[in-house]
Amino acid sequence: MSKNNFRENDVNLTIFFLLQYFQKEMPAKFDSDPEPVFAVAFGLKLNQKRMRRLEKEYTTMKTKEKEDEIELRVSGEK
Repeated sequence: MSKNNFRENDVNLTIFFLLQYFQKEMPAKFDSDPEPVFAVAFGLKLNQKRMRRLEKEYTTMKTKEKEDEIELRVSGEK
């Protein structure tokens, strides 16, 4: 296995565990005391330029997905 495959696997595992945390553990912690969550969220410093770039990439990706979905629907109706 290449170094890149290990890295992708690590990223996938990290995302998996983050999703698991936010779906299972975070709601209970938030329900019991929401203040620390808001304190961290409001304290985050975001790079506006990077956020605009990510927003553009996301919008482009979603537009392509919709176009592909429409294309599949049209070709499926024939």
